[in-house]
Amino acid sequence: MTMKNWELTEEEKEVYTPKEGETIVVTSSKDEQQAEPVNIKTKDFTDISSLDIIVPSQRTILDKEKPYFIPEINHQRFRNNGYTLPAQKIGEDRYLVALDGFTQGSYIHKPSLDVINKNGEFAIMSLDLYAATQKYYQSKAKEENKQKNIQDHQNRIDYFKNRLEEKTKEGADEQELSSLRRTIERAEKSKPKQTRLTVFDKSNKMSSDQLIMLMTLNKDEEGNFVSRREAWKIY
Repeated sequence: MTMKNWELTEEEKEVYTPKEGETIVVTSSKDEQQAEPVNIKTKDFTDISSLDIIVPSQRTILDKEKPYFIPEINHQRFRNNGYTLPAQKIGEDRYLVALDGFTQGSYIHKPSLDVINKNGEFAIMSLDLYAATQKYYQSKAKEENKQKNIQDHQNRIDYFKNRLEEKTKEGADEQELSSLRRTIERAEKSKPKQTRLTVFDKSNKMSSDQLIMLMTLNKDEEGNFVSRREAWKIY
């Protein structure tokens, strides 16, 4: 891995905008009806110093501003892709990263130039920055999920407290009121139930979006899109 050691000034970081990157030209498979090549326009983030690439911890991530080097992404596609960003290595420490998804959406079962999200945002990043960007959005999603679970737990407690207040005003019998008090007491003593997010890169899974990206951008010796098996080997 090539480490980039130059650093931007604080002023440059505040107004940072990635430069226009190279255009990735994707050609059709030899066994497919010949189609016009697809040009993928990119933004180049490779001028980010490895020394700058530090992301907030999950515990503090919602309270801190997004680091200047982290690009915006399509959050819905990120969730659909198992909290991962589809990527393809295109050179020495250079990765093409699909920020809005590689395909145009929904489940795509085979590679084709027609399915490429050519109007989406694509970035060229170092491996360090790619990993940091993915980690940043994964950590943010996990913390948001954790806070939602805590709020849902509190909402449940509040619901039963309101029920107790309503039943008390209605003159409900003591048995019903005692049951509500015990429910509230148990809920207040228990910890919020935490649901886990399924993160594909942590569970040896690959999104169909990532699979189609690898199959489309890699060709076999005969010039055809690589098979699913070969795409898994690349992954």
